[in-house]
Amino acid sequence: MALQWDWHEKSGTVTQVYGGKEYTSNFYVGNALMIVTNEFEEDGVERYTVIWFFTAKDHAERCLGLRKCDDGTQRNIFEQNGMVTRLTIYMEHCRHWQTLVELFTQAFPDITIDIHPKAPAEPEGGESNE
Repeated sequence: MALQWDWHEKSGTVTQVYGGKEYTSNFYVGNALMIVTNEFEEDGVERYTVIWFFTAKDHAERCLGLRKCDDGTQRNIFEQNGMVTRLTIYMEHCRHWQTLVELFTQAFPDITIDIHPKAPAEPEGGESNE
């Protein structure tokens, strides 16, 4: 599956803790349930890296340890890759926001979830990756 999203439609942010440090990444919906990216500038060029993504609810449930995988194992991948501590959702561009709230509160009982009607205004720029 080729991931596609529009940079102008940020759906929210995810904060994870690795080794005692907090890292916040943007997420988009596009043609998946959730696409999490790190965005940065290198040599004057805007770049991004896809950190992780969920194609659909059942994929998210398996990754979050809420459902058994095909091989019979059941574990939250974030136990090794940094726990999610905060999820901020911008409903305007997150059509599955209720599903994400349900999944993340089940997987991370101590998570803080912030829900806003719209994303804050950002400077002009950015492009679709389609």
